[in-house]
Amino acid sequence: ADSNLDFEYGLHDEYGVEPVQSVLDRSTRFVSELEEHHVDIEPALILLVSHGDLLQILQSGFEGMDPRAHRTLEHLEPCGVR
Repeated sequence: ADSNLDFEYGLHDEYGVEPVQSVLDRSTRFVSELEEHHVDIEPALILLVSHGDLLQILQSGFEGMDPRAHRTLEHLEPCGVR
C-alpha cells in the first residue's frame, strides 16, 4: 500500500486496505474492552502482539497524534516491546 495515501487521505481504502482512522477506532475500542474486562486484576499486565502498522497506528492514538502520521513514529522492530 502507498503510505502517502495514508497520510493524505486517512479514510482511503485504496488497494483494499482498511483506512487508518478505522484501524485506530477498532483497536482503541479493543483496548478499552480489555481494560474493562480486567479491571478487577491489580496490577493488570496485558501484552498486545500484532503487526507493526496496527501498533504504530494505536501508538499514534495513545500519543494524541493524527493517526495518518503513524509512519513518523520510530519503526517497530520484529519482536520489539514498547
